Amino acid sequence: MKRRNFLWTSLLLIFGFFFGYTVKKEGDNLIFQRLDILKDSNEKSKENNHPNSMKVIQPTGTSNDSTNINNLLCNGNGKFIFKTGTYHIEEDIIIKSNSILEFEEGAIFIKNPSKLKEYNILFLKDVSNVTLINLSIVGDKYNHIGTSGEWGHGITLQGTTNVKIQNSKVIGCWGDGIYIGAVPMQGTRFSGNTWINNVICDDNRRNGLTVSSVKGLYVQNSQFNNSTGADPQAGIDFEPDNDTMFLEGLVFDNIILKSNGKRGVFFCLWLLFGDKDESPIKNVSITMNNVITEGGLYGFETLMSNFTGNAGGDYFNRVAIKNLKGEIILNNCQTKNNFKNGIRLYRWYDAGLKITFNNFKLLYPNGEKGQHLESNAAISLFDPNDSSTPNTYHLGGVEFNDLILIHSRKDPLRKSIIVNDITNKNPAKNFILCNTKKINGTIKFAQMLDESCMVIDQNKVHKLVDTVSGPVMFDDDFYSIFSNKGALTPVTKILDATKMHNEEITFINEENFPYIIKCKDGQSFFPFDSTTLTLSGMGSKVTLKKANDTSWFVTNIYGKWIKN
Repeated sequence: MKRRNFLWTSLLLIFGFFFGYTVKKEGDNLIFQRLDILKDSNEKSKENNHPNSMKVIQPTGTSNDSTNINNLLCNGNGKFIFKTGTYHIEEDIIIKSNSILEFEEGAIFIKNPSKLKEYNILFLKDVSNVTLINLSIVGDKYNHIGTSGEWGHGITLQGTTNVKIQNSKVIGCWGDGIYIGAVPMQGTRFSGNTWINNVICDDNRRNGLTVSSVKGLYVQNSQFNNSTGADPQAGIDFEPDNDTMFLEGLVFDNIILKSNGKRGVFFCLWLLFGDKDESPIKNVSITMNNVITEGGLYGFETLMSNFTGNAGGDYFNRVAIKNLKGEIILNNCQTKNNFKNGIRLYRWYDAGLKITFNNFKLLYPNGEKGQHLESNAAISLFDPNDSSTPNTYHLGGVEFNDLILIHSRKDPLRKSIIVNDITNKNPAKNFILCNTKKINGTIKFAQMLDESCMVIDQNKVHKLVDTVSGPVMFDDDFYSIFSNKGALTPVTKILDATKMHNEEITFINEENFPYIIKCKDGQSFFPFDSTTLTLSGMGSKVTLKKANDTSWFVTNIYGKWIKN
């Protein structure tokens, strides 16, 4: 009997396998069940308990979809699909942890006209593991009720971790397109591990993207354009609120910034390092690769110190600038058609934080055609020092490698590069201009550069005007071409072989005044055994090369000249 039951059970199992059934024994009974039904049942069981269960959200057809959306999102832990249609947003949409929000094509959030100074169409606070896909958000920039405030943001991240935003658009918000920072008044609760890919922020009133306090941010293949209406009016604005915040591990790849009201990129760091000597050390780490800006007043601008607003006109935090460390690196970036400076390094001091431009291209700046000394330069390292308190810091901490600078104005740029500390006349420190590829303009160092500075011109493209409208001091020992063009009186250049590079140096007389080249005491020109060469006629030129630390070879001399 047992053998017969065994054979029967075996036949049933084989039958079930071929015809899509499973067979199980419960007591003396054999139970047949379809495999696909069992699978569906298991999947439903998993879905009911899985943190990524899917919910579909539809427009309500009313003037306020916010309440319905927040009720459906309140527990997080799932994927939420927003069906095609218009969602009218009155209150902030609160996003919870472990959520995925995905918009179908044609789904759009539109902010209802608001009189609030501050709002967040999507608000992420103290949450983690959130993904936002294919979002389309429109703010109330053009139908806002009232004129006050500047903090009506499209997407706000405060104290978040592991957030992804991809394939999305944020347009026309009263404040920023996207804001990433810390929980207010709790800077240690910064945002971390944020990824933004293929995002467009356009026509927002304040900034396209504001980065306030983040450790770990990667932004790629995105655009931040047409930010106009409320300062800073930048495509990307790095703007910490105080010295409890962080800008660490930030990387930007393949970014476009067009027609922003004032700045393409703004490094507004004057609040990051506090106002006291004992303020915490802040290590900044920002890398930008293939970032292209176009239009606006400035392509790339920095601000390291600012006013308190006190009656005395003192600076807020110069005493603590030394607490700012790290490096900002820009690789293969470009700016063009800026109304003022392509690069404005405003109050950028050599205090510990360095900024480096590698293979930077600057095209057609200074559309303003103004006459102000700073605004009419393509690159400005500048301190007006309009404070009542003398500044002990030195401009600097800047390096340019393989720079290309081209302008197309009929009237040449007044200066391609200017380094100027107007009041204190402190020499700049650690300013390096290395192997410029092309520069069609002149360079002016309105104060002496410190010995830590270098201008290395192996490509022999620089042209320096020694005197423009009165005596100007230069430390130009690393140039390869010198001219007295524009001089109103004879110009004397004193050479010190102990500081010069080993490349050839050419001096050209382009005026009707003598151009005098003298050796430092104890040095001489070979083979003339003289210490002075005077180019007495227009068009005369001499080419020299350092032999050693005490003598020079005259490799070529042309025109009218005198040896002494």
